[in-house]
Amino acid sequence: MTLIIPKSSVKMQDRTLFTHDKLVISQNKIIGIVGRNGVGKTTFLNNIASIIKKKDNESYSYVQQLLENTNPISGGEKVKTALLRAFDTRSDILLLDEPSANLDEKHCKWLIQKLYKFEGIILMVSHDIAFLNLANEIWLINNNKLKVYTGNYESYIKLRKKDEEKRDQIYKNQQRQIKHLKNEIIKRKQRAYRLKKGNGKRMTNSEKKASGRTSHDGMERKMQAGAKAIEKRIVRMDLVHKVVTHKPIKFIEIHKELYLRKTILKMKETVKSFV
Repeated sequence: MTLIIPKSSVKMQDRTLFTHDKLVISQNKIIGIVGRNGVGKTTFLNNIASIIKKKDNESYSYVQQLLENTNPISGGEKVKTALLRAFDTRSDILLLDEPSANLDEKHCKWLIQKLYKFEGIILMVSHDIAFLNLANEIWLINNNKLKVYTGNYESYIKLRKKDEEKRDQIYKNQQRQIKHLKNEIIKRKQRAYRLKKGNGKRMTNSEKKASGRTSHDGMERKMQAGAKAIEKRIVRMDLVHKVVTHKPIKFIEIHKELYLRKTILKMKETVKSFV
């Protein structure tokens, strides 16, 4: 079985959240969908559910994320019940939105085993590293685009780091080029100004030589046109955005020695690790 998601734009009302190319998912694929809050991960899952619903030969189960104000105990039971129902229906495709959010450690381990043995396609939005490491593809939603990384979450981190280093170098090279072009614009406008004023004392030797055959007005127009041409060249550039990295929160054990002026968060207990 193969699931095909056509090239599309994912929207929230009239606002485009991100775009993606045609996506092809084969049997036994586990897709981990990642991105910062608000980029459109849940909306994307809803869209995929709508696509599958229109197909007669494919069945799916969708376990949606519970509301944040759900009681943790009852929430965990509700999620477990929904997951059991999803596995019992023997669907071809599982759609999971933060499936571990309300589960305790015991049930998280149970779910990991169930997902590992599942024979079908899984598309999963999660911040839980243990679950994302089950994936054999990571789909990153970032800068209004979706990018596919082959491998689990650990592989994705390494590949993304290489991508960011490459993009950072391209960004720096482009910024150097733009700076050079802007300096050239300034020089041409300054030359045009001197030609317009006809101040021979401030003209360079090359300008004096050129003015022997061409009028000052003609040279001034030529310099202004050259400056405008460079400005248009900059505008037409496909600009590379600066790479923005987000430092992860470091969790410190409560009983360990705390260092002066370095502790920003102190927690009594942690259950899971998140990205």
